[in-house]
Amino acid sequence: MDQLIQTITNFQNNGHSHSNDDIAAQICHQILSSAAKLKAINYLLQEMKEKAQPIPGEVVQIVDTLAKELQSLGSSVYHLNTPENLKNVAAPQKFDLVTLVEETVLPFLVQAPDRTISRDYQAGLLYAYGSREKTQIILDNILSNALKYSPEGSPIYVRVNIYALASSNKPAYAAVYISNSGSFIPPQEQKKIFNKYYRSNGRHQLGQGLGLYLARRFVEMQNGQMHVESHPVEGTTFWFTLPLNHC
Repeated sequence: MDQLIQTITNFQNNGHSHSNDDIAAQICHQILSSAAKLKAINYLLQEMKEKAQPIPGEVVQIVDTLAKELQSLGSSVYHLNTPENLKNVAAPQKFDLVTLVEETVLPFLVQAPDRTISRDYQAGLLYAYGSREKTQIILDNILSNALKYSPEGSPIYVRVNIYALASSNKPAYAAVYISNSGSFIPPQEQKKIFNKYYRSNGRHQLGQGLGLYLARRFVEMQNGQMHVESHPVEGTTFWFTLPLNHC
């Protein structure tokens, strides 16, 4: 695992300028993130072994989820040589958005046991249409930032709502909100934070300044939108939308 982390870190530090390399660098960051979570879980398992405690089924589920995530990310890197992958997202697939949020949140709770991540899902939400893999990367990026740029021990809030278009009462899209407290992004920086390679003076963006840029790009590839709202007292909320039907 340590050798894998060092190899990918070296790749990220080489500096890349083309879109293909941008996405590869971001996927490498996701692999590093998953590897870090696996190391945290390994530490937890070692403690449980020393205390002769049984392994909860939830931990087994998290390890399985992270293993599948690493397999998927590795496949993505392998297929990046196809130029079309940069321009188009695969045909939308139906996936359970709530399950995906839960699968993304749980490893963070193991990695940061002193933090709480509250979840609130609107009743009636079933499936979104888009790329499950890319949506997982979006969620992972925003959650990682929310935890990193907020006070230790402070809570994170995740909310998923469904909305209908003005012309119809039928649910048309889901909106995912991820909020923290104590983290304020000034208005002038909010306008730039999704720019490629942008780093503010007070925030070190993940993936060499690519994290939020590619997160928004992945949202837009799924016919969604991504925005940020920030207040000195309330904190910061990143939110994005995904269609609930084929577009």
